Amino acid sequence: MRLRALLCCAALGLPLAAQEYFKEENPNPWVPTWEVTAQAERQNLPPGLPDFDRSDVRLRLRWTFGSEDGFQFKAGSASYLGSDGDAENLLRQDNQPSNGSRLDLAELRFAHFAESAGVEIQGGLVENPMLASETLWDPNLRVIGGGGRVFLRTETVLEEAGLRGVAGEVRLLYGGRVRVRAGQAVARLVLGSVTATVHGGLWDLQPRQEDASLFIRQNSGGGLGPGGYYGNYGVYGDTGGYADPHYRYEVYGAQLNWDTAVPLSVSAQRQKRQEDGDTGQDFQVWVGSPTRRWWPQAGFVHQIIDTDGALGSLSGDRWWYHSNASGDRFILALNLPQRWRVSVEHMNQTRLDGSSRYTRTDLILKKRF
Repeated sequence: MRLRALLCCAALGLPLAAQEYFKEENPNPWVPTWEVTAQAERQNLPPGLPDFDRSDVRLRLRWTFGSEDGFQFKAGSASYLGSDGDAENLLRQDNQPSNGSRLDLAELRFAHFAESAGVEIQGGLVENPMLASETLWDPNLRVIGGGGRVFLRTETVLEEAGLRGVAGEVRLLYGGRVRVRAGQAVARLVLGSVTATVHGGLWDLQPRQEDASLFIRQNSGGGLGPGGYYGNYGVYGDTGGYADPHYRYEVYGAQLNWDTAVPLSVSAQRQKRQEDGDTGQDFQVWVGSPTRRWWPQAGFVHQIIDTDGALGSLSGDRWWYHSNASGDRFILALNLPQRWRVSVEHMNQTRLDGSSRYTRTDLILKKRF
C-alpha cells in the first residue's frame, strides 16, 4: 500500500509518471469514481492561422470490480462537451474530441504483491504503464493490447527495481493507427523524505502508412490533404499497412520528490531517435503540494524537440508545435476543500529558427470524485 500511495503522489505532482486519474478504489464497485474538469482557454496561433477562444467540460467515470491483489476488471468512459465542434479538432491538433462520449478503459488486470516482489499484468483497452512525460506520450491516449511490470523491493530504501513493458496499437481521434512496443527498466529509492526514480528504455513507434491523412499531428514533410493537414512518414500511400519508417527512441528520465514542509519535485527526460539522432527533452520543477487543502502549487516545464524528437501524433496535445520548437509552460494552482483544484497555465512556444511563435493561456477547475 505504501508503494501505491507513493506512485499516486508522483503521478499527481508531475507528468513524468503515467497519468492516473483515479487514485482510490470505491468500496461499492457499482458506484463509479469520477473526475470532472472545466476549462477555458485562449490560443494565439502562428501567423496565418486565426486565434481562438474555447471552453469545455470533461467527465470521466470508472468502475472497478475485484481486489487489488488478484484479478480485477476496470471499465471507464470519457464524455466531452465543448464550445467548438469536432470538425475543428484536426486543424486545432487535438488528441481528444470536443463533444461526445467514448470508452476510455476496459482492462482485465492480474496483480500479486509480496514483501519482496510484485507483478502486474493488464490487457484490453489499457493505460500505458510506462513512465514518460508528455513530450513523448499523451497521458490521455490508450493502448489496445497489454502491458505490465515485474519488480523487486525491500522493506526500506528500495521501493521498486524492475521492468515495465507495453505492446499494442493506439487508435487516434480520426482513425490513424500507431503500433507501440516498448520496454523499460525502473528503479525507485526512498531515503527518508526523498524519493528518487530513474528509468531507461526503448520505444518502437510504428505509424500505419496508409492512414497518413488521418493523423492529426505529423513530423517532417507535412502538407494539406482531403482530411486536413497531414505529414509524410517516409513513403505515403498504400504500402501494405505498417511499413517503415519506425520511430525508435532511447528514452531516459529521472525524478526527485522531496516531501518536506514545502514539497519539491524535479524531473527531466530525454529521448533520442535511433534512425536520425533527433532528440526531444523536457525539464520540470514543481513547488508546493498537489493535494493538500488550501496549499498552492507552482510548476515550470521547459520542452525542446528536434524535427523527429517525438512522434507528433502521440505527444501531448497541450503543446501546439510537436517538432522543431522549444517552449515553456507556467502553472499556478490552488487545492480547495472537497478535492477541488483551480489552476492557471500559460504556455509559449517558438520555432527553433525563430520564424514563428505560439502562446496559450488556460483556466482550469477540476473536481476529483
